[in-house]
Amino acid sequence: MKQKLATALLAIGLAASTLSLPAVASASGRYYPEAAIADWSGERFTIVRIDSFEPTDDERLRLESWMQGSPDAIEALQNSVQENGELAAALRARSVQLNNVVAIQQALNGNLVVYLR
Repeated sequence: MKQKLATALLAIGLAASTLSLPAVASASGRYYPEAAIADWSGERFTIVRIDSFEPTDDERLRLESWMQGSPDAIEALQNSVQENGELAAALRARSVQLNNVVAIQQALNGNLVVYLR
């Protein structure tokens, strides 16, 4: 019973994660917290490479779906990072090429999690 429930929940999660939304709807969503990026001014951040997740990891699958379905939003995200000079400089100081930034989340403590391809 538990396995059937887990399988059903996984199927629902995968189906939801593969929905393709227009870039405008995605712009302020899970992987593009526009205000948090614009307001960032020296707080801590974490860099996560997408390929560090297992290929079947739920978060990796959601990120890959976001990348495939939201190229315009990713471009807008990268532009937002560049517009915040402090954030762009902090990422470059950690050897991040800004065109490799494909998603950002805001953690519960307010810090950013920056995902790289």
